[in-house]
Amino acid sequence: PQLGACLELLTMKLLAIDTSTDVAVLGLEVDGELLDGSMRSGRSHSRELLGAIEGLVAKAGIRLGDLDAIVYGKGPGSFTGLRIGVGVVQGLAYGLQLPVAPVSSMACRAQGFAAGQLGAIAVALQARLSEVYFGTYRVEKGIAITNQDEQVVEAGEVPACTAGDWLGVGDGWVHREQLEQAMGASMTKVVLEGDLAAKDLVVQGKHIIASGKTVSAMEALPEYLREEVATKPAQR
Repeated sequence: PQLGACLELLTMKLLAIDTSTDVAVLGLEVDGELLDGSMRSGRSHSRELLGAIEGLVAKAGIRLGDLDAIVYGKGPGSFTGLRIGVGVVQGLAYGLQLPVAPVSSMACRAQGFAAGQLGAIAVALQARLSEVYFGTYRVEKGIAITNQDEQVVEAGEVPACTAGDWLGVGDGWVHREQLEQAMGASMTKVVLEGDLAAKDLVVQGKHIIASGKTVSAMEALPEYLREEVATKPAQR
């Protein structure tokens, strides 16, 4: 982005929300300063999310009407959690007439390890049985950029990748042997644990905004990736 766009991002007021896991990731960045209101709430996001947003906005000394945009984690992840989060985002964005920046919850995980990462990042999250949500990312100027379409697939059927300095991220790497064999690449390091972070969601959201890829309130939809699994038998 140009210098002017960068300066504009620094002075924006951004609300960031991700409910794809049992941790409700919630952040509010005002003029470059981030307030983190994330909370471990199980699946009770619906009871706590709006109140937490109101509290965070009040703590920052602003009003909801002062927001410039909303960043949200579109998934994949918990069906129920995503529906709740997206419903809140749609309602706020529509009522306030705000643009929305949809962020992959998997890219957000990769973003957490982007600083200082010179190679590529492979995120694998447990789906069901031996399936994983899988995506690979390269790091450009500190931003985790998607290399290929994210998908849900059997651990032993993930797409082949080029060899190199790979970092594996996510609980799906319990299937490390199958994943590495299918990828044709060995991980230099694997990190199984770790929650999503508001700061990474905001960084990814700013990248979406700077790239001009925001959407309207009604276009803010969850991304389950399940549909791809459902269609596979018919394609064979």
